[in-house]
Amino acid sequence: MSNYPCRGSTTGCEWSGTVVAATSAGEAISPARESPTNRRSCFSSRRCCGFTGLSMWWLVGWTREFRYTRSESTTPGVRAFRYCSRSAFMADIDGLLIIDKPEGMTSHDVVDRVRRALGMKRVGHTGTLDPLATGVLVLCLGRATRLQRFFVGSDKEYIARIRLGFATDTYDRTGKPVSPMGASNRVVEEQVKGVLKQLQGTRPQIPPMYSAKKRAGTRLYTLARRGQQVPRKAIRVTIDTIEPLLEGGVFLHRHPDGTSDFSVRIRCSAGTYIRSLAHEIGERLGCGGHLVALRRTAVGSFRLEQAVGLGEFERLAEAGRASERIIPLDEIPLDMPAVILSPREVEKVRHGQSIERRVAAPGQYCRLLDAEGHLLAIGEVMARGATVQPRIVLY
Repeated sequence: MSNYPCRGSTTGCEWSGTVVAATSAGEAISPARESPTNRRSCFSSRRCCGFTGLSMWWLVGWTREFRYTRSESTTPGVRAFRYCSRSAFMADIDGLLIIDKPEGMTSHDVVDRVRRALGMKRVGHTGTLDPLATGVLVLCLGRATRLQRFFVGSDKEYIARIRLGFATDTYDRTGKPVSPMGASNRVVEEQVKGVLKQLQGTRPQIPPMYSAKKRAGTRLYTLARRGQQVPRKAIRVTIDTIEPLLEGGVFLHRHPDGTSDFSVRIRCSAGTYIRSLAHEIGERLGCGGHLVALRRTAVGSFRLEQAVGLGEFERLAEAGRASERIIPLDEIPLDMPAVILSPREVEKVRHGQSIERRVAAPGQYCRLLDAEGHLLAIGEVMARGATVQPRIVLY
């Protein structure tokens, strides 16, 4: 075995790998040497760094985790294969990744970038952020994608900047004004703070037309772009806190064009549209309003301080250090009791069989761990609370 660098001329990628020699029958033989004169440039494809040399090849030991290039050998009857693993390329990683989403990207754009950086498909997010918004985006990787349901309903925390003076069709600054300029300069701080207090608590909220909600199978934003306005079903949301924030000792900032800005910290239930809150605040004050900026600072127990920038994570992945920012399965904070299994119970759980344990009330979930504390499965407590049925078997 010999290691040689492979530098793709079209992608600029750098690979390190081992050249393995094989006969036309596919039998591995002694290592083959390769010189720059008989190697052709590799090309990029979805699952392979590239192939070099003759028009036919055999792939030795193909798996998802590894990529290959091939070159011609100077030995008659022998074809040399390059077994490549990029330093940044990894097998499927299981865990959570907290990304600080940049402005201007959709949540799915971020997922695609992380998939490419890690070379894996099993990546999903636990709650969308509008392109305008930045901040905490929780991604599930590998087996952790099966745990998404436990994070989708987590409470969220935001810092929002709202502009008074006119409303827009999207309820944020990306939309078109739909109301004349209001007299926001006549609105005083006490009025704004009074409206904020009124919005706290559990209440119905109507989603904006520019949203991903569906009506008769069609996204609302698709209908809105066609110029259609349709009735929307209100959803129940909870605003735990909506706290005014001072900037430079001032809450309400006036602008020469007659608009006014202010910032608030919001802690709310999943599914709350902060754009709709901004729009409603403007309506209640009689001057119109819309969202100017939004930053998500927390999703459940995950804070902005734990997040990594998308560009920084891509650089770590390129250097083979992506795992530094990934929360392993065993360390994921799941708000449910833990059950330590005996060796016999471990085997039963791995085969989807129930175990006899009294853990919690029927219908609740629990973590099923082996003796070393590794998360094997998520179980549901069945009727009478004496049996646990594995629902998500991870290993």
